[in-house]
Amino acid sequence: MSSARSRGSEGIGLAAPSNIVRSVYEQIRGGGRVRRGVIGVRAQTITPPLSTGLGLLFDRGVVLSDVLPSGPGAAAGLRPGDVVVALDGKAMENARQLDVNLYRRAPGETVTLAVRRGPESMDVAVKVVERPEDPDRFASLVTPERNLVPRLGVLALELDEDLRQSLGPLRGREGVLVAARAGGTSGPEGDLRPGDVVYSVNGVSVRGLTELRAAAARPDAGGPLVLHVERAGRLVFVVVETE
Repeated sequence: MSSARSRGSEGIGLAAPSNIVRSVYEQIRGGGRVRRGVIGVRAQTITPPLSTGLGLLFDRGVVLSDVLPSGPGAAAGLRPGDVVVALDGKAMENARQLDVNLYRRAPGETVTLAVRRGPESMDVAVKVVERPEDPDRFASLVTPERNLVPRLGVLALELDEDLRQSLGPLRGREGVLVAARAGGTSGPEGDLRPGDVVYSVNGVSVRGLTELRAAAARPDAGGPLVLHVERAGRLVFVVVETE
C-alpha cells in the first residue's frame, strides 16, 4: 500500500460528523460535559514496513502496540500484537479511526472487537471506561459563583479524598485542582491547564480555594505569579503574568 493511500485512509471513519456531533450533544445535554471512552490500549496504524517486520498477515489496518495491564482491554484478553479488524462490525482501517469511534462511546458501554492473532480470529467484548487523564471531566463540578479564582482566570476545586482517588497517585496531599478555564480566558501554552494541581504560589503553600485566591490577590502580587504545579505526574513551575 503506497504512502499516499495510507494518508488518504486516515480520514476514513472521521468523515461521519453527524454521528460524532450527535453523541457529543447528547452527552452534554445529559451530563453537562463530554466523557471520552477508552479501553486501555494503544493502537497504531499498520504500514507495510511494520507489517513485514512483525510478520503480520495484513499490510493495513490497526495493531495494538500496548495493552495497559490494569485496563479493560487486558481484562478482556487483548494482547500487544493483536490486529483489530473491526469495531462492532465496522472495519477499522487506521488507529485514528479506532480512537475516534471509541471516543464516542459512553463509559460503561461494551464494544466488540474483531481481532486477528496470528492465524486465529476471535471476537472480544471489552468494557469502555472514561479516559482517566481527560481534564474536561471536572468541568461539571464547578460554577463561577463558587469556584472562580479571578486573577488566575480559572475555576478550581479543593482536593478531597474522592478527587485524589480519581486523579491517581499525587505528589502532595493538599492543594487545589484546576477544573476549567473561566469563560472567555485564553493564554499561552505555559498557563494553567485543566487537571493541574496547584501546591504553592510564589513559594507560599496553598491548601484550599481561600488560600489560593489570597495568594494570587495579595498586594505585592502585581508581578508574575509562579505556581508550583503537578501536571501529569510531574512537578513544574507555571508563570502567570498578571497586570
